[in-house]
Amino acid sequence: MSPFFMFNNMKNSNISSRICELATEITMAVSNGHRPHDNDKFKEHRKELTDLRCKYFGEESSFCKTERKNVR
Repeated sequence: MSPFFMFNNMKNSNISSRICELATEITMAVSNGHRPHDNDKFKEHRKELTDLRCKYFGEESSFCKTERKNVR
């Protein structure tokens, strides 16, 4: 199932839960010594986080515009 289809059918509570899950996984890896970079194993997580946050806060929100600029 494509992430786009999945995001469109998610409720805000599910979106916020998934955001927390992904962010926690990345944070735990960093606290255990992972050194983040553009092509690390969390690249897809960061992309999904951006997509979910834009869905949650709205595509026109300043948060989403900033996130989109920062994703490589």
